[in-house]
Amino acid sequence: WLVFVHAILRPGYSQFSYHTEIVAVHQCAGQSRQYLTRAGPRGAIVVLVLRWLIAKLFLMFCRQSKYAIVWLAAHSMNLSEKFVMTLTELKYIVTLAQERHFRRAAERCFVSQPTLSVAIKKLEDELDVAIFERNRSDVRVTMIGERIVAQARKVLEEAELVKQLAQEGKGQLNLPLRVGAIFTVGPYLFPHLIRNIKPIAPEMPLILEENYTAVLRQKLRNGEVDAIIISLPFDEPDVDMQDLYDEPFQVLIPSDHALAKQEKITRKQLEKESVLLLGEGHCFRDQVLNACPSIMKNPDDNHLPQGTSLETLRHMVASGLGLSILPSSSSNQHIYDSDTIVERPFAGKTPYRRISVVWRKRFSRPKAIEALVEAITSCPLQGAANL
Repeated sequence: WLVFVHAILRPGYSQFSYHTEIVAVHQCAGQSRQYLTRAGPRGAIVVLVLRWLIAKLFLMFCRQSKYAIVWLAAHSMNLSEKFVMTLTELKYIVTLAQERHFRRAAERCFVSQPTLSVAIKKLEDELDVAIFERNRSDVRVTMIGERIVAQARKVLEEAELVKQLAQEGKGQLNLPLRVGAIFTVGPYLFPHLIRNIKPIAPEMPLILEENYTAVLRQKLRNGEVDAIIISLPFDEPDVDMQDLYDEPFQVLIPSDHALAKQEKITRKQLEKESVLLLGEGHCFRDQVLNACPSIMKNPDDNHLPQGTSLETLRHMVASGLGLSILPSSSSNQHIYDSDTIVERPFAGKTPYRRISVVWRKRFSRPKAIEALVEAITSCPLQGAANL
């Protein structure tokens, strides 16, 4: 404290010298505690005075020099115990928590596995806590690790927001936009979307992806995509959503089937038929079953093959394997003529699905979302009704 009082009262005091000498005082105090236990109070006082004198002499020599700043930085590292947490390390733990496998996480981060392992172990040592439980076949996140990873994800999102804010000077429509869509929307929407967005945002290329709703949800949460196009219902915190269009369901029938002669198909008529559906994980499968729950009453349907895409279903119907139900946007693809398959609407109240676009609340490019919505709602999708 005597050194501190001397620093702020002596002539020629400056803010730089104050901070520099405070660092020296802290360093001396830390060392004096060690000497106090070894050599007693007298030895500790001697060491404190000698260290302070050496620091004063050094500052007199290089007070106006860049070397004083170097000395200050070096000693400040000791005050913070040389603890430096980087965004790269946070990215490593978030990726490992997602992949639960060191090799796959390293590949996603474009580093070697030893580099990833060493960086994560270093972070755990600095935090003095285990983020992951490791064994030969699996990697699990500890209870405290779950909280650390969640916070790291927020930090990375904020860091990405800083980059986006820095890019705003270039214009919101001058950067790529990452858009994901579910498997039953992307193939039929994307060709129209590309044509329509060119005149609206000619300098905003689209990075497109098709995936399951659950995967797109996670990628939106992690900031891996900017917007996703999904089918309702969809519930996720901290997002904004805009409904785009409704599209009715249609029945796809082999042309030589008895129902092909009907102008409209009732749900009752489908109960006795073999109706081909998409596999588990596709939200459209669940929507069809909600609209027509009776189609699963036929025990023979349990042995029917499941489609991996709407086009796979179309091909199997064309081969005569059964009937199927498709959204109207996927119809009229001109793959098969009317001599092979026909499409028929539902009688009575037509089942339909609602398509919406979702983006994070804090996404810094609202004009890009507006351009995306404008382009989608102007797409000439078969049977779709814009909202």
